[in-house]
Amino acid sequence: MAPESVIERPRPRRHATSAYSFFVAGCLGLMSGCNDKKSTAADPTPTAPAAAATADMVINLPKELPPEVAGEVAVLLEKEQTWLVTPPKELTPLQLDKAFADLRWEVAQKFGMHDVEGAISYARASLKLDEAQPARWERLGDWYNLSGELTSARDAANAYDNAVFLNPKSVGARKKLAAASLMLGDAKEAVRELEFCLYQMPEAEAGEVVPLYAAACADAGEFKRGIAFCKIMGAEGGAVYGVVQAILEKAGGNREEALKLLTDVEKKEEPASLLSQYVKTLRQRYEKEKGGKP
Repeated sequence: MAPESVIERPRPRRHATSAYSFFVAGCLGLMSGCNDKKSTAADPTPTAPAAAATADMVINLPKELPPEVAGEVAVLLEKEQTWLVTPPKELTPLQLDKAFADLRWEVAQKFGMHDVEGAISYARASLKLDEAQPARWERLGDWYNLSGELTSARDAANAYDNAVFLNPKSVGARKKLAAASLMLGDAKEAVRELEFCLYQMPEAEAGEVVPLYAAACADAGEFKRGIAFCKIMGAEGGAVYGVVQAILEKAGGNREEALKLLTDVEKKEEPASLLSQYVKTLRQRYEKEKGGKP
C-alpha cells in the first residue's frame, strides 16, 4: 500500500510581531529559567526508479567535510550510482524506492552539521520516495532552521507540519511547529499547538513551553483564551500557570487581577525560590506602574 499523501498547506507570512508579544516575552524571559510536501503516491510500474529525486541531490562533496566522513559518503554515492545504472533485480520497484530513500537519508545524516545544504538536499530526495517518515520530516525541519535561507522558517514549518500530520502525538514536533508558526506570524496556530503540548507534559517540563505559549497568546490577541487555559492547567496548584495568567491579565489591561494572582503565588512559593523572587520583582513593578508603593 502506498503511503498516505501529505498535502502542503500555505502559511501566512508576517514580518513583525505585535508589541504585546515583545512585552510578554520580556516579562517571561527570566521566568523560563526559574522553573516540500507532496501528494504523489508510489508508482508500482518498473520505470527508472528514483530518477525523479535526483534533481534535489548534491553530487559534489563539500571541501569542509572531514576526511573520514567524506570517505563514507563516497561509498554511499558509489552505491547509489550503481543502483541507478543497474537496479538490483531481486527488488520490486516499491522496494527499490524504499532502499533508495534509506540510502539517501543515510547520506543526509552523514552531511549533517558539516554541510546543511547537502543534508537538506538528500533528505528531500529521500522523503520524495518515502513520505511516511515523521522523524525524518522533523529532522529536515531542524536542518532548514540551521540553513539561514530566506525561506528557512517557512520550509521548517512545512516539514514540522508533515511530522505532526504523520505522528499527531509528537510533542517535540508540535513545539517546533509552534515556534516556526510564531516566527511566520501565525500566532493562532502556535497557540493551538502549544496547548496540545502543555496538556501532554508534566508541569516540571512545562517551564520552557509556557513562556512561548504566553507570547503566542499575546501576539494573537488571545488573552481570554490564554487566561482560561492557565486557570484550567493551574487548578492543581501549578504556580507557573498562575504567573503566566497574571502577565496575560496585565497585558489585557487588568492590572488589579494580575497583582492579586502574583500575591497568591508569592504566598504559596518558598521565599528563597527563583520563581518567588521573580514574582516579587514583577509584582513590585506592576505596583509601581499604577502609582502604588512596593
